[in-house]
Amino acid sequence: MFFPVILAGGHGTRLWPLSRENYPKQLLSLLHEETLLQKTVQRILPFSDLEPPLVLTNEAHRFAVASQLQDIHCEPSRILLEPLAKNTAPAIALAAFYARAISSEAILLVLPSDHLLSEENSFYEKLSLGKIESKKNKIVTFGISPSYPASEYGYIEQGEPLSPYCFKVKNFIEKPPEPLAKEFLKKGSYYWNSGIFIFKAQFYLEQLKEFSPLVFSTVEKTFQTALHETDFTHFQKAPFLECPSISIDYALLEKPVEKIMIPLQLSWKDIGSWNALYEASEKDPEQNVLRGDVHAMDVKNSYIQSTHRMVAAIGVSDHIIVETGDAVFIAHQQQSEKLKLLVNQLKNENRSEVMTHLYEYRPWGKYEILSQSNTFKVKLIYVSPKKSLSLQKHEHRSEHWVVVKGLARVTRGEEIILLKENQSTYIPTKVKHRLENPSEEETLCIIEVQCGDYLSEEDIIRYQDHYGRAPSVPLFADEETTDMCQ
Repeated sequence: MFFPVILAGGHGTRLWPLSRENYPKQLLSLLHEETLLQKTVQRILPFSDLEPPLVLTNEAHRFAVASQLQDIHCEPSRILLEPLAKNTAPAIALAAFYARAISSEAILLVLPSDHLLSEENSFYEKLSLGKIESKKNKIVTFGISPSYPASEYGYIEQGEPLSPYCFKVKNFIEKPPEPLAKEFLKKGSYYWNSGIFIFKAQFYLEQLKEFSPLVFSTVEKTFQTALHETDFTHFQKAPFLECPSISIDYALLEKPVEKIMIPLQLSWKDIGSWNALYEASEKDPEQNVLRGDVHAMDVKNSYIQSTHRMVAAIGVSDHIIVETGDAVFIAHQQQSEKLKLLVNQLKNENRSEVMTHLYEYRPWGKYEILSQSNTFKVKLIYVSPKKSLSLQKHEHRSEHWVVVKGLARVTRGEEIILLKENQSTYIPTKVKHRLENPSEEETLCIIEVQCGDYLSEEDIIRYQDHYGRAPSVPLFADEETTDMCQ
């Protein structure tokens, strides 16, 4: 069995404010209508030998990942939820244990979810070759012919040829300084490390046990705590705490493990910064990239993006300007690499804009906070077709619902009512209620106005839930909360 393993658990801040720790770049639509994650999955769907993908992500991203897979009609083999972010070696090990439990001969195709590739036909041919080579107990890596002296990528040094398309790996080099990257480009025997691998699950675990025994033992203990829920598999954090945070490069690839490289002659990009996104984007005659409601006058060589409001610019050059509903980022392109320092500063100040996106994803859909204060909160709520929120109540807030689009089935106490567009209802404090979308096709959209003295998401008492979520207990609950069940 041949399992694609999609690594989609990274925390994204390099494209802040568009990406956030709880909404990283792989979940964004940057150059296409589809997100980077969706493009990664779509790229491998034509490869007939592959099983449905195993997707590695975390608790914070799981509903957004599941929703995006559903949008492209992909039903994964399983979404594995890493209990903690520990880099690529432990994440891949979780997938290897899972695949080996299904088949002792399972082969893994490991793919980052945030890269751009072109020339898919040659890609499929090289994957087929890599699958054959992996059966010889080798780690197969894929190198990209460099098009410029990139200091932001790792490199693979080509060794002696094994066939016209396969080479031994002589060395791995982590992100060289630019002068050394220029030498690599001249020599022609160095390739960018694509982060794409093929190997047998059993072989990977054997090598990990030999060369990174602590990673192997902690992941093995963690895998034994697996709890399956619909499409998701959860793992307990406790055994994972001792696991080193280490990449597959340091854990195995730099060790004396049998490995080969197959060059890929295609366009490849890791969109790791605003400058990289600008370079990868199609530009207008003034060498600008303008996205959204943007009006520019005498602007050159700039990337400007609007997501919520109009952005107008006059007389700027070589700038990056990005507007979201809750933040605006402005930088000269030569200074944009300092973004990481800025994000760390905001994080130290506990700014929520670093962590959370305007949209919060749930198994039933998503919501956006439009406005809030200490006594009210206004949300725009989207409920997917045939989905429903849990049967719940709140101790400290009331809610007003106005249907903007679609049809809503509302449970309010003992009542069940249907609301059409422009109709509304009121949910008093401490009344059990549920919101459902009975439509087969149309997404339900409502405006929710919360009023009360405590508006945290913790003020939810669930009585019934279709998604296996544990009941949520508010901080100031009374004895009636013991009635939580189902």
